[in-house]
Amino acid sequence: MISLDGTRILIVEDTFLVADSLRILIEAYGATVVAMVPSNEKAFAALEDVEIDVAILDIHLQDGKVYPFAQHLMKIGTPFLFVTGYGEDADIPEPLASITRLEKPIQIERLLRAILPLLGRSE
Repeated sequence: MISLDGTRILIVEDTFLVADSLRILIEAYGATVVAMVPSNEKAFAALEDVEIDVAILDIHLQDGKVYPFAQHLMKIGTPFLFVTGYGEDADIPEPLASITRLEKPIQIERLLRAILPLLGRSE
């Protein structure tokens, strides 16, 4: 069974039901969701309060696209992946185009298999 034991995850998602569903699924595999936030502004603020190992980022947020926060994570070396309901129309700029992108609705097995390499782990 896949385990995320000890992993601290930040969820940046502006639809509470989606974020909370992700939290429940992820925590069932041993991870801790240290924060769930709906905007870039609150995501930056969360980094001041919690330590994270990986972030799950919705692309379209309350205050625009998540790209400023994603670029910051890339700069500080924190791994992340994108989730989107927009498929190929997400219009992800370089250098973020190579980041893993999962489409909603998210299948938990695909999410777990996408997170593990970001942590340097395998199944």
